[in-house]
Amino acid sequence: MNRRLTAALGLGLWLSAVLIIVVFAADAQPAKPAPAAVRYVVFYFHGKFRCPTCLKIERLAAEAVRDAYADYLEQGTVQWRAVDIDRPEHRHYSDEFRLETSTLAVARMDGDRVLAYAKLERVWELVDGDETEFARYVQDAIDRFMAE
Repeated sequence: MNRRLTAALGLGLWLSAVLIIVVFAADAQPAKPAPAAVRYVVFYFHGKFRCPTCLKIERLAAEAVRDAYADYLEQGTVQWRAVDIDRPEHRHYSDEFRLETSTLAVARMDGDRVLAYAKLERVWELVDGDETEFARYVQDAIDRFMAE
């Protein structure tokens, strides 16, 4: 009889423990992923075949970003990306940024989601002029966008 009582008590304690675990697990909220930090991505969108002017815009823009935002690039707050929109995995950018030609753009991003963007269309006017003026235009446009 003593054995039966011990077994019944053991089973009762075991079932109580399982019930407590189930109740607490049902009340527990699933862990939410930490929100991604907002960051700025400077995109240079281009196709597979590029003319000398397109290559020059990419080079000058990359230099302007590296020169002005080295600390931000290191921290990941600002990123530079040259993107070939002819590649299947990048074609969505054409619609997302309403691209018609090679384009320099800055985007405010939350994870992979574009919150806002601005195209820097004057690069086509400035590419054959003074490189310092080109860099100033790119940096000023990025600064204004980041300040919004």
